[in-house]
Amino acid sequence: MANKTVRITILENQKFGDVWVSSDTDLSVQNNGTTTIIKSDIESAECIKGDIVSAKTVDLDLTKDVVLTAQTYIVSMIGVGYTGLYEITIAGSSSGTHNISKRFKESSDSVLGENIFEEVVGPSNPSVTFSINGNVKQILQPQKCDGEWYSLGTHATEWNGTDNLTMIANTEQVSSVDSTIDAGISIKFEIEG
Repeated sequence: MANKTVRITILENQKFGDVWVSSDTDLSVQNNGTTTIIKSDIESAECIKGDIVSAKTVDLDLTKDVVLTAQTYIVSMIGVGYTGLYEITIAGSSSGTHNISKRFKESSDSVLGENIFEEVVGPSNPSVTFSINGNVKQILQPQKCDGEWYSLGTHATEWNGTDNLTMIANTEQVSSVDSTIDAGISIKFEIEG
């Protein structure tokens, strides 16, 4: 067990738009049977102004899985809600090589919301790009907002636990109706050595 600073940042997106009546994000880390809230009830739309950084020192056992989670919920002006879930698992290891996996899902609280996503965002090829320490590992282009998990793979990564580890889920969801709006919420997950 070692004290590590877990930092999760909602990255700046000046094109997030003002088409949302509310936007909420909760950030957490799970390890060794314990879930630690990094921060909850973050107003995601503030990413228009710049990065939103949240951090907490957590006692982590790196021989056990570390699961970093960001859950977003945004509501459009017509009352349609969308939930996005970003999950990164760093498999426990004592050898210095960790398998790091990323998965993503997005859902709407109504069929109308699913249809809007497919008709407004789908044509512009939405994407999630997953990178580890600056290296792109996988790109996914989810065309549906159906609540299904989409995998961005598992990647063997050398990490001794004392160096910094940075993982980014860069999400782009540009509107095909108004290209000045990109509803993608991009998140950087860091564990400081």
